[in-house]
Amino acid sequence: MAFILLVNPRIGIYTRVFKPFIPLSLLAAASLADRAGHRIRVLDQHVDKNWESTLKQILVRDRPVLAGITSMTGAQLKGALRAARIIRETSGVPIVWGGVHASLFPEGTLRHPDVDFITVGEGELALLKLTEALDGKGSFTGIPNLGYIADGKTVINLRGPFWDLDDLPDTPYNLVDVRPYLHTYFWEKQVIDMESSRGCPFSCGFCYNETYNQRQWRARSPERMVGAIRNLVQAHGITNFLFIDDSFFIDSDRVAEFVDRLAKESYRIKMGFQGRINSVSRLSEEVFGRLVHAGAVFFQFGVESGSPRILDLINKKLTVEQALGINRRMSRYPGVSVFYNFMVGLPTETEAEVFQTVDLAWRLLKENPRAYLGTIHLYKEYPGTPLYERALSEGYQPPETLEEWADYDWQSVVERSGNPKLTHLCRAVSAASYCVDRKIEMLGDSKLASVVSDIYRPIARFRFKHKFFRLMPEARIF
Repeated sequence: MAFILLVNPRIGIYTRVFKPFIPLSLLAAASLADRAGHRIRVLDQHVDKNWESTLKQILVRDRPVLAGITSMTGAQLKGALRAARIIRETSGVPIVWGGVHASLFPEGTLRHPDVDFITVGEGELALLKLTEALDGKGSFTGIPNLGYIADGKTVINLRGPFWDLDDLPDTPYNLVDVRPYLHTYFWEKQVIDMESSRGCPFSCGFCYNETYNQRQWRARSPERMVGAIRNLVQAHGITNFLFIDDSFFIDSDRVAEFVDRLAKESYRIKMGFQGRINSVSRLSEEVFGRLVHAGAVFFQFGVESGSPRILDLINKKLTVEQALGINRRMSRYPGVSVFYNFMVGLPTETEAEVFQTVDLAWRLLKENPRAYLGTIHLYKEYPGTPLYERALSEGYQPPETLEEWADYDWQSVVERSGNPKLTHLCRAVSAASYCVDRKIEMLGDSKLASVVSDIYRPIARFRFKHKFFRLMPEARIF
């Protein structure tokens, strides 16, 4: 059997505020190779502070058949590039890049000298088949979802069909020590991440899902979900779970069966979910109440904007009234916290529309004492999204190399409005949103960050309440 090395790069500033999140993308990609009996080592730059020396030792001592690196677009590419450079200088091990950036920018990624192969989209089968090919058991030329350079030309093999998730093995948590990944979320300090579905059938203009998952939603059965929870409870004593699915609640019948099966288990757990407001709104009060009774204590939703025009522009399929309605519904459950994500700096957005978002965010906080704001992010023109294509058509010149994407300043996107006053407003709103509530304490693992947030919170709340974002020198700090 072959030996596979997988590298999880650091994620910039997040590593200073949060404990590391378990590298589910790498564990998922490794699941078929693990079931086939191949030896797999996951090297996480967040966990191993001496990861560079560890990497060199593995390359020399274990001589892996390949080294796989995952990365999102942005700061995580820096750690990925550093790892790839060490691999290239230390050994002749083929370097395989996967993750969102390689999937959205396959040609640009393959042109880099420290990249030999890429996987596009789901990587389970591509990783297994490439391992077998490099181990002398076949050819990689026809492997679905695989990209490489042949005769100086970029080759991207056709993507295979999406997996039925019940046909895949359970996430192989056994490949890592889970203890460093038990992080703070929804006020609990021993939370582990889980995946029960992939993709989203909606087509929000800012979201990479349009390209990456091609609007296809697929899910594990409730039986498999409960079995995975049971295994983690029994093996590690873990009782707090965050489902990182983009859209957990698409199938109401699946949610109801999941609740029914959980009710038959002997343990008690707490759970957090991500989903869409209109999907959760379709759950009956009876099913939702049983979900809360089963341990649901946290829900995270994307609202994005308080402007009806902007919501239409980004194809959110959501109204301000629906956001207020779900907030009222959540407020009836005193043990449930709800987290709302917003963004500003969207194309054609005006100052008045930014203030509409501030108004809605503040109203959600005031009408529900257990409501929290995700940081009001500055809109990011994420590669492969409909709004990104619009930006290109309007003359936007994106970075080209991996190094340029690694150094990309996401905050610069608002400058392209050509309106300095609007740029300042967006940055100021985003900065104040960090501390307008207690989310740093609720979600983070940094005591220092929590103290700073506590000190600044009265000022942040004053700014939101009165929409006063002028004379804000602290925006530079954030």
